[in-house]
Amino acid sequence: MRSTWPTRSPWETRAPTQTIARDQKPCSPIAVGHSTDVGQKGRRVQSVLPTSFAHAPPLTRSIADRKRLSKGKNLLNFLISAVFKTMSRPVQTRHRAESRRPKAPRRRRGRRDRQLHLDSLRHGGRREGAGRPKSSDRVVHDERPVLPSYVPVHVTMRMDRRLRLRSGRLYGAIVRAIGAAQGRFGMRVLHWSVQHGHVHMVVEASHRRSLSRGMQGLSIRVSKGINRAMGRARGRVFVDRYHAVQLRTPRQVRAAMAYVLNNRRRHLQKLGKAQPAHGWVDPFCSGLRKGAVFLSKGRTPSAAPRTWLAGVGWKRHRLVRVNEVPGIP
Repeated sequence: MRSTWPTRSPWETRAPTQTIARDQKPCSPIAVGHSTDVGQKGRRVQSVLPTSFAHAPPLTRSIADRKRLSKGKNLLNFLISAVFKTMSRPVQTRHRAESRRPKAPRRRRGRRDRQLHLDSLRHGGRREGAGRPKSSDRVVHDERPVLPSYVPVHVTMRMDRRLRLRSGRLYGAIVRAIGAAQGRFGMRVLHWSVQHGHVHMVVEASHRRSLSRGMQGLSIRVSKGINRAMGRARGRVFVDRYHAVQLRTPRQVRAAMAYVLNNRRRHLQKLGKAQPAHGWVDPFCSGLRKGAVFLSKGRTPSAAPRTWLAGVGWKRHRLVRVNEVPGIP
C-alpha cells in the first residue's frame, strides 16, 4: 500500500521510496527510513521525512513554486523590456511638434454658456419703442357689430392729407361717386362733409353686410374718381378702414347731424381762427338751410331718410342751427 504524508509547507522535501518486508511493520524505524528493493515479497513505501532529520536530502522546490518563480521572472523581463523600449524611442523634434494642430480646450462639465448683453445693437430683440408704432387714432380690425335696419350710422373715412379734397375737382369727384353709390347694396348717404384729410357721412343701411359692401363700393368709386381727376393711373387715397358709430337715440342722431354739417366751424374753433359770417354754410357739405336751420334733406345727390330716427326723431331736440359749433354749448 502506498501512502503520502501531508506537507506543512511548500519548502518541505520529498524523501526517496523504500522497500519494507512483509514481516516488518510500517511504523518501525526501518519503514520510515530510505526505501530499498527487497525482491518480489517486499512492497514499496513512500514517506516524507521532516527537515530536522540529519539524513534529509538537500532542499528542492515544488512544481507550484517553480511556476510562481517563472511568472515572476516573466513579469520582471517584461518590465525591463518596456523600460528599455521607452528609453530607446527617438525624441520628437521641435519642428514636428509645432506642425501639429493645437487641440481645442476641453469644456467643463456642468457649466452652461451665458448669453451676453449686446447693448450696442439697435435692431432686433425686445426693447422699448420696438415694433409697429402704436397709435390710438387707427381703427381696430375687429368684427363689425350687428346693425339693425332702423339705426343710422355716422361714418368717417380717413384719406391722404396730401390730397386737396376741398377743391373743385376732387370735391366734384367725391360727390359724383356718392351719387353713383346711392342705393347700392341697400346703403343710402343722407349727409356728408368733406374736410382736409377726411370725410364725414350719415348713412342708412339694411344690415351689417349691406353697410360693409356699400362702403366698399363707395371707396372704390371715390379712389378711381380722385385718381382720374388728378391725371394719374393709380395712387393712395385712403389711409385706414372706415370708422362707424351707430346712432341709437334721437339725441345721438341730432348731435351727429350738427357735427357733420358744421364740421368746418369746429375745425376753425380748434385752430383758433375767426368764425365765418353769420349764416355762412360750408360749400363742401350737403347742408340745405332754411332760415337759420338746416333741413333734414340735403343737397343733391343726398338720399331722403327712411328711418324714424333720421327723419323725425332727431327734431325733438330742436333743429340744427347754421351758426352752431359742434361740441361747444
